[in-house]
Amino acid sequence: LSEASWVGSLNLASAPVAALLAGPLIDRVGRRWGLQLLNVLLAVGWLLMAIFPLSLNALYIGRLLTGYGLGMAMCTAAAYTTEIASISFRTILVTFTPIMMAIGTFLAYLGALLYQESWTEVAYASFGFTVVSLVLTLLLPESPLWLLSRGRIEEAQRALMSLRAATAPEQVQEELDSYSSRAKDRQNSSWLSSFRELRLPQAYKPLIIINVYFVFVLTCGVPLVIVYAVN
Repeated sequence: LSEASWVGSLNLASAPVAALLAGPLIDRVGRRWGLQLLNVLLAVGWLLMAIFPLSLNALYIGRLLTGYGLGMAMCTAAAYTTEIASISFRTILVTFTPIMMAIGTFLAYLGALLYQESWTEVAYASFGFTVVSLVLTLLLPESPLWLLSRGRIEEAQRALMSLRAATAPEQVQEELDSYSSRAKDRQNSSWLSSFRELRLPQAYKPLIIINVYFVFVLTCGVPLVIVYAVN
């Protein structure tokens, strides 16, 4: 029972750590590289659990790696989406992350139901999905906002033209100017100034609401249901 508890809880323990580290990491290496890294972590984790299903250490490491990938995905995907999406589609696209996670959880348990004698098939299938995701991230352009914050103006223009399917720079110039203004504000700010902004009502009120919501969700036992529902 204690070993099963460790296997079930390690990814939940590592995900918050990865989420905290992901912000500074993707600010340094870029959103696109962050997406690729989290897919590599997920792929290695699932592959370990698929190849060594009877090794407890492999299961522990695999669960840790998938937890790190999950934690990175929550903030990296949201950051990338909000920076590249137009205002009219931004909210819809951001909500796709938790929706797809819920669908993925359902598919995993559906696979566990179909392959009750050997769950390695589910691990291999999850590995396959992750590899597809990794390949698709190679086709994504970098965030124009991040490129502008690094002074890479021409690359930002090309990335924005690719995202908007524009054929001429003039078609995205107005939006690029808006991105440039946001990038300058970001360059003039620091992590300390970001924490100072939490004193503003428009910052701390939604933060309090969302944290209270998650406290209720977690204390209602949702993670326990997800971990032990296979039983």
